[in-house]
Amino acid sequence: MSPLLRLSWLLLLLVPWGAQAQGWLAPFTEQQETEFLEAKDVFRVEATAGDDGRTLLRGEIAPGYYLYRHRLSVVGKSGALPLTLSKGKEKTDEFFGRTEVYYDAVDISVVGGGATSAVLHWQGCADAGICYPPQTTRVELPFVAKTAVDASATDARATDAQTKTLAEATAAKSPQSAPAAAATMPATPVSASQPAAHGSAAASTMASASAA
Repeated sequence: MSPLLRLSWLLLLLVPWGAQAQGWLAPFTEQQETEFLEAKDVFRVEATAGDDGRTLLRGEIAPGYYLYRHRLSVVGKSGALPLTLSKGKEKTDEFFGRTEVYYDAVDISVVGGGATSAVLHWQGCADAGICYPPQTTRVELPFVAKTAVDASATDARATDAQTKTLAEATAAKSPQSAPAAAATMPATPVSASQPAAHGSAAASTMASASAA
């Protein structure tokens, strides 16, 4: 067999093996080519004023990424702030085992406690196989200043009402109220003939006694 024919047969044998090898390496090549988002683009938060002195934080999570529930906290100057989290999804994680995570979005209700801003702590991962170190995001608490003013005004109105009620109760118990009540009572008219009648009766009684 000529050298040229042998080379042709060798190429025909190598082509299928090369295609199969490319198929084996494709997953590794795709994983290496995956572009992951920066942490600041994974989780975005918007704050709005809520009822009863609360701030509502709406967190949007990028598709294909998730956040750990137990890694979410809001910290003010005086420490961690009370918060309420929406329901998450159970997941078996390679780092924390069975845990609760959030996909797509999470709702956080925070009691500001007088703080005008706070720091949101979070940590998450990508389904494609990368996890981010713990992250922090500063958030504003827009409700606090307005709520404080409203509370002061409410307390002032309550104090004025209590003072007025106390003054009215004190006035009702004062001794001066009795003469005032008596002064309003109608006087009973007395005729001029009544004293004379009483005097005549007394004179008749004395005369009878002398005669006896």
